[in-house]
Amino acid sequence: MLINIEKRTIYIAGLKTASTTIENGFRGEADIRLTRSEHGKHMSLAEIEENFAWLFNEIALEDFFIWGIVRNPISWLWSLYCSHKAKWATGTDLSTNNIDFRQFYDEWRVKHADQAQPQLSRFARASGKTANCILIPFENLTAGMAGMARLYDQPVPAHKILNKSPDIPIRHDQIAPLMSRICRDYDADFEAHEEASGNIDILRQRIDRHINVLRTSNPQMNTNKKSNSLIYIFTSANKIRPFRRPTS
Repeated sequence: MLINIEKRTIYIAGLKTASTTIENGFRGEADIRLTRSEHGKHMSLAEIEENFAWLFNEIALEDFFIWGIVRNPISWLWSLYCSHKAKWATGTDLSTNNIDFRQFYDEWRVKHADQAQPQLSRFARASGKTANCILIPFENLTAGMAGMARLYDQPVPAHKILNKSPDIPIRHDQIAPLMSRICRDYDADFEAHEEASGNIDILRQRIDRHINVLRTSNPQMNTNKKSNSLIYIFTSANKIRPFRRPTS
């Protein structure tokens, strides 16, 4: 989780969505950074709103450029499943070493609902309403980081994927029997990812708008750099849908 007060940006770090790579690339631009899970790295927007209420009493949350990464739910769930086969999870109740994907979905996911909650849940405000935010598809991470580097007024950072899940080929034979349930349980994530992969140029427009607001409020800011980067994104300003909190 990264907050830049001067540039009015909040990065929401989802699980298994290149958050370590993004934090490594932009941590120098953050006034507030939580990069360890035990310290609140994966705080939802609602939790950020509560824990940093002092900040939002000074600067309205609506004035922040809120962004994050969204991933295809199938790919995301498989990555989450595989990530807990790593050595660090051995001997803990987080380990998925001795269970198949069905057991992961039926049992592990319920037991650890905080990790397997729909991705969009992290972008809901304390009121439960979906925030006005930018979601960048995982597949367009390169273009996404280039676009955000322009907003942060820094060179595009290296973006080799860090903290990568064990490279285990996806088992469609294990996923197929669960598809109808996955589509039902993560329907909003599927739609958000589809929208993110089908819109172009909106990130540039939103960045330009945000830079103009910053420049107006502080003419001394160096926010004039231009970039030819394009990105596919989803913005809840285009389509706001009610957020349904998952039940455990």
